[in-house]
Amino acid sequence: MSDKDKLSNLLKQASSVLRKYKRDHWADWLSKDAEWIDNDDFYGVEHFLSALGGMGSLNDIVFHPLNGDELTEKETKSVNADFQNLLDQAYSLAKTLKRN
Repeated sequence: MSDKDKLSNLLKQASSVLRKYKRDHWADWLSKDAEWIDNDDFYGVEHFLSALGGMGSLNDIVFHPLNGDELTEKETKSVNADFQNLLDQAYSLAKTLKRN
């Protein structure tokens, strides 16, 4: 599987998590990025990278019952760690693709 395909897959997985917890704006954002990447449009890589960093960015998302998410305290840690892992992997691949 190519890095492009891996990135698209990671973005789709992250989008599914976001949609599950009703973060539809960000879910739509990542779905669109994956679609662009699948269509060999490099804008999807750049657009994804623009979602990271700064106030109100994708990095600021925390899944927690206090945010209205239907999770137990135990699930909270796992869901957040898994989501952050998806973002970290996607970021790394996107940066590699951008360099190349």
